[in-house]
Amino acid sequence: LTKESCPFVYSYDGNGYTFDAEPYGGAISEVLKRTDYSRLEHLRNVNGRYKLMLRNEVRETQYTDEISIIVVDHPSGTTVIPNESGVMSVIKTPIKALRAIDKHGNDIGSFLDSTDGIAWLDMYSDMSVEKSRNLRQEIIAEFPKPEGINTVKLLVNAGTALWGSHMIRAMLELRGDKVDEWYTAINSGQPELFELMNFVEREELYALKVHVKVRENWEVRGVIQGGGPFITEDRVISIDLTGVEGDNLIIKLEPPVAYWTIDYLAVQYSDMEPSSEQEIHLASAVDFKGNDVSTLLNKTDGKYQILTNIGDWAELEFEAPPPNMDGKRTLYLKTTGYYKLHLPKDEPMQDELIKFLQENPGEILSYSYREYLRWQKEEYQLLKLQK
Repeated sequence: LTKESCPFVYSYDGNGYTFDAEPYGGAISEVLKRTDYSRLEHLRNVNGRYKLMLRNEVRETQYTDEISIIVVDHPSGTTVIPNESGVMSVIKTPIKALRAIDKHGNDIGSFLDSTDGIAWLDMYSDMSVEKSRNLRQEIIAEFPKPEGINTVKLLVNAGTALWGSHMIRAMLELRGDKVDEWYTAINSGQPELFELMNFVEREELYALKVHVKVRENWEVRGVIQGGGPFITEDRVISIDLTGVEGDNLIIKLEPPVAYWTIDYLAVQYSDMEPSSEQEIHLASAVDFKGNDVSTLLNKTDGKYQILTNIGDWAELEFEAPPPNMDGKRTLYLKTTGYYKLHLPKDEPMQDELIKFLQENPGEILSYSYREYLRWQKEEYQLLKLQK
């Protein structure tokens, strides 16, 4: 595969397994371990059981600490979307943007009106490196805003683009023969971790700031976390509207070129509809060697089910609760874990380049652009050879 992060999760629908989730993208070390919530659209109750397969498809070792299924029963005609902490919102009346434009004034509303897999992506255009300093887009989305509203649920489907996934590996490879020392430093909370978090926040490569127009200024009122690149998830982000005047809510995003796909932007002001939730834990889990690994996955305790090589897998089963006869049922996978890329360590660390990229805002985007041109040339040469 061409991506560089995350395990694949496959759902069993009674006939076979379908790729259905891609959790904890970007969690490249244990200190960055996180819990993700992934909607399972293809999972079906088969003979009272839900069956999943967790599988390693890329050059990395994947560490899964806990896995469970959140079952949400909610009224017909509604959908359920979690926030980053797994708090579910029942969505009944989402409001699309009145207008959505990019920095060139292009109408991009049709890309953002629904989660349909037809996403907005600003890829590198035909420009020289000398002109590549302005490598950020700008998306302005405007929504109606009722009087007296102090908070709004921003509904988002956005995630890491394929090139952004590639650059995770490219940036780690700069550390060469010192990469293991760097991992030790960030996992033990040394200054390298602080530098990494500052870099990620500043450059918005894998965490995108949500700017809200407050009078004549733009203020950061939320953050969209990256995920994917093949499956991105709907998320709810609660936005504080203190100081926002007038009848419209105006939101701005500034995604770095080639790092983000955005499939959906909407808002909901109304209160949640009623719902009920239950978390179901593993009934059984067996890995590709026939080992029972259920005790490794039934709680977050630092004891990991580990998939080391491409093709390693674990098959998971859960007891399905009785069906919801009065409404709709939505299933979310809850996973906690991280991964570690398999990296070459035979070249010296590029200290000066790393320092330059860390200390100079925006330079990572120019570097990424040059990497893209190099990759494009290599791929072109490969295609010529294949012909």
